[in-house]
Order: sequence, then C-alpha cells, then structure tokens
Amino acid sequence: MDNSIVLCDYNIKQDLLKNNKSLNNIKYMTVDELIKSYTFYYDEKSISYLISKYNISYDIALEYLENLYYIYDFDNEKINLLKS
Repeated sequence: MDNSIVLCDYNIKQDLLKNNKSLNNIKYMTVDELIKSYTFYYDEKSISYLISKYNISYDIALEYLENLYYIYDFDNEKINLLKS
C-alpha cells in the first residue's frame, strides 16, 4: 500500500499513525483535510477581511468560507461575488 491515501476519522487516524511501524508512503487524512489540501485553506486573516469588507459577523464569515468548498459552477450573481 505504498503511495496511498487512507481516509478515516480523526481518532482512527491517530491510532493508525501510532501503530504503523513500517516506513510505507501512506497518508492518513480526514475528509476535511483532503478537501482543504486539494482546494484552498483559509485563516483568521481571511475571516477578518470578509468581516470588514462585507460588514458581517464572524460566524457568518466562517459559514461562507466553509460553504465555498461545496460551490461548483452556479450561475448566480451572489455566488459569483463570493467566488471572486
């Protein structure tokens, strides 16, 4: 199982990392880690920018960013604004 990715929840990932004594090239990731590593990552600076630019609360900014992972190709003016 070299050069593989194993998707599992966080607790199982921790157990697998502790118990894997071999030097196989295996990545253990949660689904969220996979999505973030292959799309984009945001930090507090991103959240602050949304709060000041659009005058929204911290929770709303966080929700917008979390939902951007699941936006594909919608033809909607508001969604296009968020994607830009």
